[in-house]
Amino acid sequence: MSTLGPRARSARRRYVGRLAVLVAFCGLWMGAITVRLFDLQIRGADEYRERAARQQRSEVVLNPKRGTIYDARRRPLAVSVETRTLYAETAKVGEPAVVAAEIAPLVGRSRERIEALLNKPGHVPLARKLDREVADRIDLSAFPGLYFLGESKRKYPMGPLMAHVLGFVGTDRSLAGLEYRYDREVAGESVRRHVLRDGQQRLVVVAGSLGEPKPGADLHLTIDATIQHLAERALRETIESSGASAGSVVILAPEDSAVLAMASYPTFDPNRFGDFGPNERRNRALQDSYEPGSTFKMITAAGAFERGVVHPDQIMDCGNGRIRVGKALIKDHKPFPELTFRTAIAKSSNVCAIRAGGLAGSETMQELVTAFGFGEVTGIDLDGEHPGIVPLRVWDQETTAYASMGHGVAVTPLQLANAYAAVANGGVWNRPYLVRALEREGEVVDVRPRNRGHRVLSRATAYRVIRLLEEVVVSGTGRKAAIAGYRVAGKTGTAEKSDASGYSETGRVAGFVGIAPARAPRLVCLVMIDEPTVSTSGGEVAAPAFQRIISEALFYLGATPSRQPMGWSQPVWLQPAPAPLEGPPQVRVAAADGQSASPDQDDASTEGELWTAAGSS
Repeated sequence: MSTLGPRARSARRRYVGRLAVLVAFCGLWMGAITVRLFDLQIRGADEYRERAARQQRSEVVLNPKRGTIYDARRRPLAVSVETRTLYAETAKVGEPAVVAAEIAPLVGRSRERIEALLNKPGHVPLARKLDREVADRIDLSAFPGLYFLGESKRKYPMGPLMAHVLGFVGTDRSLAGLEYRYDREVAGESVRRHVLRDGQQRLVVVAGSLGEPKPGADLHLTIDATIQHLAERALRETIESSGASAGSVVILAPEDSAVLAMASYPTFDPNRFGDFGPNERRNRALQDSYEPGSTFKMITAAGAFERGVVHPDQIMDCGNGRIRVGKALIKDHKPFPELTFRTAIAKSSNVCAIRAGGLAGSETMQELVTAFGFGEVTGIDLDGEHPGIVPLRVWDQETTAYASMGHGVAVTPLQLANAYAAVANGGVWNRPYLVRALEREGEVVDVRPRNRGHRVLSRATAYRVIRLLEEVVVSGTGRKAAIAGYRVAGKTGTAEKSDASGYSETGRVAGFVGIAPARAPRLVCLVMIDEPTVSTSGGEVAAPAFQRIISEALFYLGATPSRQPMGWSQPVWLQPAPAPLEGPPQVRVAAADGQSASPDQDDASTEGELWTAAGSS
């Protein structure tokens, strides 16, 4: 029998009811938690793990400093400087539209682009590699959620100088020139690290790759910035004065075909490469091919001498300036009856060249053209080289006739300059190159190609060709290439340009290729001027540019003038050597009025021992 009164029993029932409600609520709550935990840990585990990783973990790439590119005298041509990249932690940016309107003008980007980036989740780069003066204009305290990270940026302290050779680097990768060819060596090795952050985006741990980024190697070039400056200045002024559209200059060291200068015009500034088009960024010295015209007659003479079918003083029938090749009538620029071979080359007779090529024979001409590397890339350490055009499959008498005067074949300026370098090197052809060595963390690694030369002419033939080309400058079409105090050998060329309908009536290519000093060669220089309008002659347009470049380059290099033949005026050497980095050089070398009546009057031994074993022609 219950001892509780009605009031107590009522209170007990209320207590039990409340307890049941509480138990039921707790059961439902526990059930909901169980369901949620099942959803989080079982059914949606992969999704939530991925979401957590995106919020808490990020990958940071630590890039090394890019290697420096130096010229032959260790003057920096391409360097890496520290810059800042503007990032945004978008979750902390209050009003993206307002922030974008204020930031965009400071970083040089459109407001729409900045706003779109601010509306993306996570840590977003708004502007990459800002110069310090630009970054200093941004007050981060006024923009919560924005911050800077350091990055390096490529700079070219000499501006447009050597732009086509150096190339340029974009935001994250190299795009052209040596920067592209040697990117793997110069860029170095980066490392990746994983960064973990807490809910407040505070750094809690760094994991991943150990060690530091490996810096890139430095490149040491064969190009001399001073000689490059002389070439670029003369090329630009020649193109402007002759009304030409473009041009190239290539200067090689004949003993190993090291490139001392390689200039193209129009040009560009690699610091602002985006402001220029493909026409300005084109390296014409190795990417443009053209018919060489009379500058190719050096090959014809070499073939005739090598076969022993022509002597320099042999009388040649010049046909009064006319000869028929197939159905075509080939004419000289003026009628010549009979000339010695030496004089005919000096006066650039096409008829004589065709007859000499015929005497040498199609097989000899084809073999020689192939041996000199025409129709194939030279293998220089730059990408984009054009192989030229040589009709190797069909080489009949007509092909030989046209090739003998420099038509029917197409060459690049680099190929032709390197052919002359082979002659200046005593008949040994070498592969041209630009990078002499790599330096990595103080250790110099020589990368110059070794044992790459091959003989294309006998030493005696090369000597005879040099003597023949001297006459071109002494009394022939190349008189304006003469340099007081030095013997010069070279050949002019004026070639017609081809178009869709055949040969153009007005388009011409004026060229000159020279060797100086002729008896102890130190420099081989090619000047090619595309479509000059004031004058189209290689002797009038290209030869004076050669004279200006090489006279100052020889003085800069300290080349000793040769013994003066009778009738020469003594040159005056008063001005200092040119300074490459402080405006245009002030060297002025008096041009020669003429040279000796015959190169035979000079003693070859007075300018070195290069030709002492060759004999005389």
